[in-house]
Amino acid sequence: MSPGKRVDVLDGWRSLAVLTMCLWHFCWDLTLFGLLDRAAMQSWTAQLVRAFIVCSFVLLAGISSRYSRSNGRRCLRLALCAAAVSLATAAVGEPVRFGILHLLAVGTGVYALLRNALDRLPERAALALWGVLFAAGTFVPARVRVSVPWLWPLGLRTTGFFSADYYPIVPWLFLFLAGAAMGGLLRSSRAPWLDWKLPRALTWPGRHALGIYLIHQPVLWGSLYLLAGP
Repeated sequence: MSPGKRVDVLDGWRSLAVLTMCLWHFCWDLTLFGLLDRAAMQSWTAQLVRAFIVCSFVLLAGISSRYSRSNGRRCLRLALCAAAVSLATAAVGEPVRFGILHLLAVGTGVYALLRNALDRLPERAALALWGVLFAAGTFVPARVRVSVPWLWPLGLRTTGFFSADYYPIVPWLFLFLAGAAMGGLLRSSRAPWLDWKLPRALTWPGRHALGIYLIHQPVLWGSLYLLAGP
């Protein structure tokens, strides 16, 4: 498969993740307005749904890095959007210091810089390696606190650190790289499902995921504010 080619099944997967994200955030916003018990969002079901959303976005971004004609441009676009999110959320008192967009910008940039070396790794071995490192990394940063500030992009936080959305480089970069390895396997694969064509309604949200991500919360929160009041 050639670089830049759209794969409808991947866009469909991304669409499912985007729409599920909107539903999850809508439920979260309901808790902020006192219309839903916050305990519901801490349930195993809610957390599994959240894990599906995040892992889908990270894996798909890694897979897409193998298809992209310019990861440098993708990195810059994601970094600018991440900066905009940080500024906007800081202005309303819920700062996002290193959220999902920050992570995807870093992952895309790392892949752009190291692509020649990463692409030479055997895909199956690389997938296993990054998967193991991701699994191992999930147990370390969350349990470590440091006294040195500004290490939070790496997953090392001070006691008072807060970020409304937080997906640090360790361990999430390893999942991004696992996605890149998956993308390599897909590019060399002749699986017939890669050529399946899906209805536009199923792929459109996935093809506009970044725009939907940026506007969905202001729309949802603003709508609830108008309907339910402060």
